[in-house]
Amino acid sequence: MLKLMVKQRTYSKYAQEAALLLGKQIKLGRKQRKWSEKNLADRIGISRATLQKIENGEMTCAIGLRSGSTNLNKPLSGKSATNNAFKLA
Repeated sequence: MLKLMVKQRTYSKYAQEAALLLGKQIKLGRKQRKWSEKNLADRIGISRATLQKIENGEMTCAIGLRSGSTNLNKPLSGKSATNNAFKLA
């Protein structure tokens, strides 16, 4: 039987805290806009499960900020895109 050796990746305390903070900011922004997990996941082209991992600060998935950020500026129900832009700050 062939066993694959998968090296467990270790992250610094600061990287883990940054991932957790980023996830909390994304979740907060989503909730402020009253968007469901599915709505946001569809907007940025990822699965709902991946969004949940990101919002929980899990570091097992990679995200592409460039491609995701462009889809978030779509206007909702006739409102201007600038009012609905997803900002993390």
